[in-house]
Amino acid sequence: MDTQPIIATRGLTKTYGNTPVVNNLNLEVAPGVVHGLLGPNGSGKSTTMKMLLGLIAPTSGEITMLGQPMTAATRTQVLTGVGSLIEAPSAYPHLTGGENMRIATRLLNADPAHTQQAIELVRLENQMDKLVKNYSLGMKQRLGIAMALARDPQLLILDEPTNGLDPAGIEEIRELIVSLAREQGRTVLVSSHLLSEIEKMASHLTIINQGRCVFQGSQQELYDAQLPDVFIQTPAASIAAEVLRGLHPAPADGGLELSGLTDEQVAEVCAQLVSHGIPLHQVVRKRRSLEEVFIGLTGREALSA
Repeated sequence: MDTQPIIATRGLTKTYGNTPVVNNLNLEVAPGVVHGLLGPNGSGKSTTMKMLLGLIAPTSGEITMLGQPMTAATRTQVLTGVGSLIEAPSAYPHLTGGENMRIATRLLNADPAHTQQAIELVRLENQMDKLVKNYSLGMKQRLGIAMALARDPQLLILDEPTNGLDPAGIEEIRELIVSLAREQGRTVLVSSHLLSEIEKMASHLTIINQGRCVFQGSQQELYDAQLPDVFIQTPAASIAAEVLRGLHPAPADGGLELSGLTDEQVAEVCAQLVSHGIPLHQVVRKRRSLEEVFIGLTGREALSA
């Protein structure tokens, strides 16, 4: 199996004035996966994607995509294997979906058979005669993804593909993205501020904060690197909280929660509570959500940025 990264950057940096927006980023995206790119607003996600697509020139650093270095001389060739949807679909609202796809086919010099396959893949084959201005937001997003798929690319780069969608539309786009990797064997780099959606669709993650990478790896590796909270169920929660006040316990329904404890420390806590005659009904680890881990890595203000 080919393990060469589909995307690899080395020291990728973009500076505006004296401010680095992306700072020495070493990104690796494995083939055939959905890879989530996460970070607070202003963290450099969109700038990174635009540099990968040649829309913004890096200040320094290197980009390799699909096994080829990305340079001014190779950019056109490299990007023939890449599809993208950045910010919003670029469809003409006064034209039909079919007319938009035909324009995309000509502009991209795509094979019409691939274009038709893309339309069917996003399940818009029965909507091609409708004006795009009459499409729902979800249909417009699917049309944008169809355009991105027109050249049958190995790699898709999607920036906020579920932005503004209702829950049904979000689920539809999420299932489509997952199927592109699972059933089509494509690689998808996707950014989103909806952490719960990234948690459901992406097997691998890169989290950046203030332009720097703070985590990169699989979701499982991310959770394994974190110490899950511990829930202690006891009818004497207030007394237990007093005994453990140095560990800053948080009240929870039926007991209390503790953070950042190793297994050895959990054992010591249990022994301490038992020695004080406090009954323990249950002691369990609680795996944190991606949102909770994200806050731990980037700060709570990141969610409201």
